[in-house]
Amino acid sequence: MARNCLLIGLLGVALCACADDRGAQRSAAMIEVEVLGFDGCPNTPVMQERVAEAVLALGEGYRVVEVDQEALEESDARRGYPTPTVLVNGTDLFGMPVPDVAAMGCRVYPGGLPTAAEIGLRLAEWDR
Repeated sequence: MARNCLLIGLLGVALCACADDRGAQRSAAMIEVEVLGFDGCPNTPVMQERVAEAVLALGEGYRVVEVDQEALEESDARRGYPTPTVLVNGTDLFGMPVPDVAAMGCRVYPGGLPTAAEIGLRLAEWDR
């Protein structure tokens, strides 16, 4: 009887360890979505809302972070992106290369700001 209890206890510990490991793997697979912007840019809050809407529609697996570019170190490359910009795991969602100069400015998207649906389509295609 004591031996069975020991085996059951060890099995329980092993199952808990496996469950914790799977949770860690899921966390590691999270896609980080950064919305870069700064106060005074009228398009930043709109982009933040659209990204939030897109991620909500897609479901789990995404972590949205709003980044105030003015609060970043001068040497941070993210300061050089025009605002608003969406980075996915550090890469521009719409293909803009990493800027060489940390000079903030306004971003103009062909056809205007992307819709939540357009953002969602690009996020869904993102290579996990």
